[in-house]
Amino acid sequence: MELSGSDIRFFGKDTLFTYKVIGIIIEDGHFLAVTNDAIDFYHFVGGAIQFAESSKDAVLREVFEETAINYEVDRLIFIYERVFELEELPTGNLAHEVSLCYLMKPKGEMIQISSESYGFFGDKETLRWLPIDKLEDYRIYPKFLADRLNNIPLYVEHIVQIDTN
Repeated sequence: MELSGSDIRFFGKDTLFTYKVIGIIIEDGHFLAVTNDAIDFYHFVGGAIQFAESSKDAVLREVFEETAINYEVDRLIFIYERVFELEELPTGNLAHEVSLCYLMKPKGEMIQISSESYGFFGDKETLRWLPIDKLEDYRIYPKFLADRLNNIPLYVEHIVQIDTN
């Protein structure tokens, strides 16, 4: 059975589990954010890790797929676990994500990016540089990560967020 290249994403009867990476790209007081027409918020570059792929290789692949630019990894800064309700799931409404959040090495400039990538539900994504000092003007997920862009930890931190009723 060929599993290489398959996203680590498991659907249960009423659940979804996803193992993913987030690439945090900061240039000149701005960070690279992603959105699409189907959502009313911004999120960070990233996506599912594939079976038999290291998380570092996954973040390099995801960042390249979304930006068409070869960034390098600086370091892992967060392990983020989130359990939340998601009505759009085909099999139920409870999702559990484990995300490894990597800080990427800056290129020294905010390169204009025309994305050819698509989100989880197939919507074309738009990438935009958002000013870190005006984050309160935007709806950004995960919120804790947006709040920490001015205070990136020196060591890996583990964040757990439970958003269920």
